Amino acid sequence: MPGALAAGAAGFAQLTLDFVASPAVVRLMEATHIALRHETDRDDPVFTPADRVMARMADGTVIDSGEVSHAHGHARLPVSPAEARRKFIDCARHGGCADVDALHDLLDGFGAIADLRSLAIQAAPPGGHCLSASP
Repeated sequence: MPGALAAGAAGFAQLTLDFVASPAVVRLMEATHIALRHETDRDDPVFTPADRVMARMADGTVIDSGEVSHAHGHARLPVSPAEARRKFIDCARHGGCADVDALHDLLDGFGAIADLRSLAIQAAPPGGHCLSASP
């Protein structure tokens, strides 16, 4: 959470050692207190029924998220198509994909692909990684 707060994002760029060890993130981690909840959600027992983030500012003001039962991106609180595309591109780029936009567009039309062999050919050309510059 401190990394996401410092960067305003939570992607692969916020998982590097340099970022996590940066002064801003270290300062936020030192000021973070975690209180665990032990009850489980009846629909998904891996999680608690809700999470909450509270921040006390230097002037004493408290910012409270309130109870949040599902994270943004959960099936019950889905991301927008633009957010899903950004997340996909971040993941594909981190995985070494040569042409993340082309791969996204190809998979976005998955339902219209008549022959899945064409997907395999386009997604992994001989000698290439992911998609070549011109699928």
